[in-house]
Amino acid sequence: MISTNNVVHLLSTLVSKSSTSVNTLSSPIQPREEELAQYLFNTIESISNCSSYSIENDTTLELDRTVEEFNNEYSDNDEDDKSYDDDYEHESENLQRHYSLEYMEKVVNYYDEKDPKTGKRKRSWSTVQARFPRVPYQQYISRFRYYLEAHGTKKQKIEKVEEYVFDKFEKAREQLLPLHDLDLKRWALMSAREHSLNNFTASHGWIDNFKHRHNICSRKITKFVTRRQVESQDLINQSADSFVAEARKIFEKYDEENILNTDQIGIELELHSNRTLSYQGEKTTVASVRSMNATTHSYTVQQTISLGGHLIGPVFVCLKEIKGRMSDNIKAHLFKPNNVVCTCSASGKLTASLVEYWRDHVLAPSLSENSEYLLLFDSWTTQGAASLYENFKNLKRLTIPPKTTSLIQPLDVYFNRQWKVIARKVHDRIRLDELNINMSERNNIIRLQSLIHNQISSSLFVPMIKFAWYASGYSKQNPGPFQNVTEVCFSFDRDNCSEESCDRSPFITCSWCRKDLCFDHFFINYHVH
Repeated sequence: MISTNNVVHLLSTLVSKSSTSVNTLSSPIQPREEELAQYLFNTIESISNCSSYSIENDTTLELDRTVEEFNNEYSDNDEDDKSYDDDYEHESENLQRHYSLEYMEKVVNYYDEKDPKTGKRKRSWSTVQARFPRVPYQQYISRFRYYLEAHGTKKQKIEKVEEYVFDKFEKAREQLLPLHDLDLKRWALMSAREHSLNNFTASHGWIDNFKHRHNICSRKITKFVTRRQVESQDLINQSADSFVAEARKIFEKYDEENILNTDQIGIELELHSNRTLSYQGEKTTVASVRSMNATTHSYTVQQTISLGGHLIGPVFVCLKEIKGRMSDNIKAHLFKPNNVVCTCSASGKLTASLVEYWRDHVLAPSLSENSEYLLLFDSWTTQGAASLYENFKNLKRLTIPPKTTSLIQPLDVYFNRQWKVIARKVHDRIRLDELNINMSERNNIIRLQSLIHNQISSSLFVPMIKFAWYASGYSKQNPGPFQNVTEVCFSFDRDNCSEESCDRSPFITCSWCRKDLCFDHFFINYHVH
């Protein structure tokens, strides 16, 4: 019998000879060529005399590596720190060209199912093949088992490790406990041992991918609470939810512009950023301030916003004065913009008499006698005293439950920190450019608060204020995409001031006229609309 290689060689010779010109005499026919011709003739004759044919399709799984080699390739500590998911997806695409994991698992489970009485397999191979005609041979069952053991099981184990770590993470954060990468690694290794993943080391690459998949990052701790507060959080949440549900029913009786929220915030005499660009690897990152005393003393600002997305009335500012009052000489030289009502106290905080002053000079002038109003404020007793509002027949008050203001007070939930953005930018620019401006002075404080109030009064911020109500749960309608203070006021299209003949770099974009203004034209020249 002629071998396949000989047949191929002789066919190549014949083709080569046949490609010569018919007018050219070729070399004499060799004995091996005669032998090949006879072999082909016999083959063709046998086929023509055959009455039936059997065609065999051989489908194979490419399993050239051992289970150990596969596990080594997919251990989490490879040199390049590649994502396990990306590698596994590529491997699955290569090895599952014919059968999916699910299909192989169904076949194996169907084949291995046993009769509970006899303990033997319930089905014969012919039954299995009739159920799964894509499996041509019984030997494929063992190949499927090998494949599932080498690949499917490892992926499932990795997924279980990740589920365990994320579950531990969620429980820890629910208890407000601090966490670090070392804790994630420790939990991952504990779970890996339980699932016999001996090659799993919870490398830096795996931890980084885990945090990316679950939107986890390192955050600066800005507030500390006691264990008792954590344990009572469920009660606080229930109180907040109940209040919001009841408030929604009451809101239906009022126009959205007549539903108000007011609150006070303390602003340091010298604001400073909590973050800065600096060198990698430095042990301590230090920032300078003009006065340490100014970073710990503050004044009070009180705003009022409506559900309709507007600032209501002027901003109320309570300055810190040593004797708790201003002399006539100071009052005579005080900067008095029309959108600021200014007072003072020894601490810079409001007292009962100053709440009355706010009521008479801010709240009352902002209310119409022909409309009904609803006012939300926090549980500060001094502000909520019923005697303060006896003469306000058209004003209903709702007191937000204690310890829930960070959850359901619109000003606290989103608005107040937006108010501080412009103030912090002003303080940073003065320090960075070494400008001779003292932001602890009364008139500079009043000027700054007036400018902030004027900027946020622009219609561009209506959706932002509405979002504060939506995020607190009072409004069911999402205001949709909106721009915050940074996006509106500190995203520049120009590299110089818009004012004529001014080549200074821009400091702010006015929310009203959309001009890019340098610091002088905005703050010193008092740019308002």
